[in-house]
Amino acid sequence: MIEYIELVAIALGILLFFKPEYLKKFAASLGEAVSEFLGEFKRYRSNPKPSDRELVLIAEVLGIDVEGKTAEQLKREIVDKLMST
Repeated sequence: MIEYIELVAIALGILLFFKPEYLKKFAASLGEAVSEFLGEFKRYRSNPKPSDRELVLIAEVLGIDVEGKTAEQLKREIVDKLMST
């Protein structure tokens, strides 16, 4: 049975054999994607406040009415709901 590492090795071998420039493009795009992901992760870690949309989704999942409420009111009600359970 072929494992994932073997499949990756075979795919890289095929890429190297047929089109080495594709491997360069792939590596560059992979590096950019990882760099962008790490940047977003660092921004989230430094400022982990949920967005208003996330607050609304959390409140709806918890069964809290969201109509006409501010983000602060939603935060308070979410905390109260979680503390009461």
